Amino acid sequence: MDSVIHLLNSTGFQTAVALLVGAFIFVQRLINQRDELKNAAQLILIDIQSAERKIKNVKGRLIEGVLESDVSIINSDSWALYRHKLASFLDRDEWDDLDSFYDKASLLDSTIKYNSQMFRNDVEQIRINKQRAAADFAIDTVNNIGGDSGKEDIAEVFSSKVKVYDTLYMGQQGAMSYTPSRVVDDANKYINSMPDIMNSPALSKLKSLASTAKV
Repeated sequence: MDSVIHLLNSTGFQTAVALLVGAFIFVQRLINQRDELKNAAQLILIDIQSAERKIKNVKGRLIEGVLESDVSIINSDSWALYRHKLASFLDRDEWDDLDSFYDKASLLDSTIKYNSQMFRNDVEQIRINKQRAAADFAIDTVNNIGGDSGKEDIAEVFSSKVKVYDTLYMGQQGAMSYTPSRVVDDANKYINSMPDIMNSPALSKLKSLASTAKV
């Protein structure tokens, strides 16, 4: 028993235990780093693949001169959140390609949001104008129509004024409303200046890291 206690208290045994504990902590840290790197690569990869599908749809609509209004290219900027974990695994060209892709995708997102907001503003203004015009027509009809006229006559006069308004004003909305030629041009510019990320070494590196992530 004394010999066991002596062994446990010996410097050599305590050193061995410390080395084992240190080795375990080191290995565990490597495993954690590997898992974090793998998760980061997977999230960025999913982000890019999802963005590419949306960009393809937007590009198809742009050929028709139409910019999508209800789409978000980058749902979560995984690159901004996790790129520091990939710094030592990507070369300069790979890093620049990913950085450029996210930058252009972000600019495209901003353009789509601007276009969507301008369209909503247009629709809201048209609604306000129609309500104001209808109120004016109602007041004008009641004030100017003969006192002996019945409700049906008043309603008919009001209805005819609204129809004339629709013909003169609403029929010209296509010419007077917001025309998104600038945002269409900007969207095309951002898409055309994006790197071909799906066929790039950067994407191949991400796929490799996402599947193995060796530290």
